Amino acid sequence: MQSYETPTTSVVRAVAELEETDITELEPLYEAIDTNALNVLLDAPGTQIEVTFEYGEYLITVTNGGELTVEECEFTRNPGENPRR
Repeated sequence: MQSYETPTTSVVRAVAELEETDITELEPLYEAIDTNALNVLLDAPGTQIEVTFEYGEYLITVTNGGELTVEECEFTRNPGENPRR
């Protein structure tokens, strides 16, 4: 992640790069996770924090240490099934 970006901006930018598309073409990140909570949580000082969630076809892991991992999901969901968070 870039030090000047919020975690949510870094996630969307990274996925857009992988998809080779503009960020405006992606589903809104707030449909996958509470973006305000993610930014606040990862900005909290103190203990090491790691958050993993699904976004589109990807499994995203971000830490408050500035690490961002984007992996293709190795599983599929049945329609109507709740996503893991």
